[in-house]
Amino acid sequence: LDHPHIVRLFEWYEDKKHIYLVMDFIRGGTLRDTVLDLQTLKNGTLKEEWIRKVMRQVLEAMAYCHRLRLVHRDLKDENIMLLQKDSGTFSSDPFVVIIDLGVAEMFSLS
Repeated sequence: LDHPHIVRLFEWYEDKKHIYLVMDFIRGGTLRDTVLDLQTLKNGTLKEEWIRKVMRQVLEAMAYCHRLRLVHRDLKDENIMLLQKDSGTFSSDPFVVIIDLGVAEMFSLS
């Protein structure tokens, strides 16, 4: 997969018991953790524009997968990463990366 909002898989290895994946290192946190932190720090408020940016990126990534006939099957706030900016603080300009495509499955239109 080659999309800016989907984690890159470089290589994979398999032995008799395990499958090993070599992927991008993503510095940041999950959408879930970010929302929980913001509820604690900012009294539970998120700006509509921020939510719109996050959702647009998630939907772009999922549309790309669906064009390739791929379904994520476990899309949730814990599998949506938000890249951390250099400052290490919450960014008003989020950048989403979808992770955990290991349970994804090819599908047919029948």
